[in-house]
Amino acid sequence: MTTVEENERLVRVGPGTAMGGVLRRYWIPFLPSADLGAEGEPKRVRLLGEELVAFRNRDGRVGVLDRYCPHRGVDLFYGRNEQCGLRCIYHGWKMELDGQVSDMPNLRAGTQAAGRVRTTAYPTYDDGTVLWAYLGPPETRPSRPPAIWEATAAEQVSVRRIDCRGNWLQHLEGQIDSSHVAFLHSYRSSGPHLFGDEAAYTDPNPDLEIVDTGFGAMFAWLRKGKAAGSRNVRMAQWAAPFMTGIAGFVVDGNHQFHFAVPEDDEHTIYLVVSHDPLPVPPRDDSEETRRLGELRYAPGSYRLELSPENDYEIDREMQRTQNFSGIASLRVQDLAVQELVRGGPVADRTREHLVATDRAILFARRRLARLMDRLEADGTLAEPGLLAEVDFRPFDHDVAATTDVGEHCRASVRPLRLGVG
Repeated sequence: MTTVEENERLVRVGPGTAMGGVLRRYWIPFLPSADLGAEGEPKRVRLLGEELVAFRNRDGRVGVLDRYCPHRGVDLFYGRNEQCGLRCIYHGWKMELDGQVSDMPNLRAGTQAAGRVRTTAYPTYDDGTVLWAYLGPPETRPSRPPAIWEATAAEQVSVRRIDCRGNWLQHLEGQIDSSHVAFLHSYRSSGPHLFGDEAAYTDPNPDLEIVDTGFGAMFAWLRKGKAAGSRNVRMAQWAAPFMTGIAGFVVDGNHQFHFAVPEDDEHTIYLVVSHDPLPVPPRDDSEETRRLGELRYAPGSYRLELSPENDYEIDREMQRTQNFSGIASLRVQDLAVQELVRGGPVADRTREHLVATDRAILFARRRLARLMDRLEADGTLAEPGLLAEVDFRPFDHDVAATTDVGEHCRASVRPLRLGVG
């Protein structure tokens, strides 16, 4: 059973916390690249409890700065994105990408203060799909984020952000728990999300083999295969601290990468990057498609219309006749069980009763605790940059019953040999 003290260490992410210190040693994804236009409007960003603002200058480079002007604390979200910097609308102070205040037009000519004032600025990286920021010590910064999808044609990759309630850990734990699929996401006999006889939807009690990768784990969920003498292996990859690779269904080679990124202790940025071997079809915004599964965003935000306030529009007739949950969208089904749980937006894990199918969750908690212990002991992480060298490809397929599952999983991960800092 998780103690109050253990839970607090895992969930608190602000400056000066143990988990916050770990998370700051990694590149943190925070926004789809396409959502920040050159010389376009800035975006408010909250990461690990810090209030920030992001903007892209006319040269296409991205800056992430303290959200408040160092002069009088005005919100730079209202700033003017001009001349390769962000200018405060209150007194015209201009901030560069590196945080240097380069212009103070309300000072008399000849005043030397401009060159001596800086604001907080964090390094960024744009891989063309996702924007990343690094909030940790400069001397421990990995050379770059993982190049997971960069070798893939742009038309085969899509990215979506959802702003969620709830602590980051409960969203992460939902992605490394495969046994819930046979319940929460299951459908009865027909419908738009029917996956037929896929093993994950028909076997609620899979066996689990954990392959320790050092920087995370491969969780291999074992179920009965379709052919005699075979078994199904659904392998999800977890890269500490917040990334999970999950296999898709129906089309071979379809998979997703999920990131549960803490905004603060009670809110999470959820990024989903999907890869499909076929070109991603145009988004269908018809009312029927939206009702049956497409995510409906509140205007001008990354928040969904469905929320605890409207009970995620649970449909009890649908629950009786079509699916197990009564909630149409698969992702909203996840939110309904992860955003607010016992304890509110931060789960109270002291009253859990874990079972065998929760071993992946226990493994992740212990690995995160080990990272915190190591950082507090000597200021390092065991493998802070290894993630950048690995090509993640989760899978879901049948193998012979005699297959060594551990070796089969290891063979699916290919090194990229990018080199890290």
